Amino acid sequence: MGRVLRNEEKPLKIGVPARGAFRQFVNVSYDPDKNETYVTGFSIQVFEAAVKKLNYSLSCVFIPYSGTYDDLVAEVHNKV
Repeated sequence: MGRVLRNEEKPLKIGVPARGAFRQFVNVSYDPDKNETYVTGFSIQVFEAAVKKLNYSLSCVFIPYSGTYDDLVAEVHNKV
């Protein structure tokens, strides 16, 4: 049996490209009426399905990123 980890207080932050060429994989949209950002697409669905298979609860939040992919990777590496 797996360990139960509690991370509701500090969710996993996942950077996603806000302006990608392949919106069917990751698409970021904003609803100004609700003041909410939505992250959808095939890659998001696959990630969420994989998280559901874990033996523990994993809370996460998708963070849209408008820079280049290389800049996103650098910011993750630098823990920005």
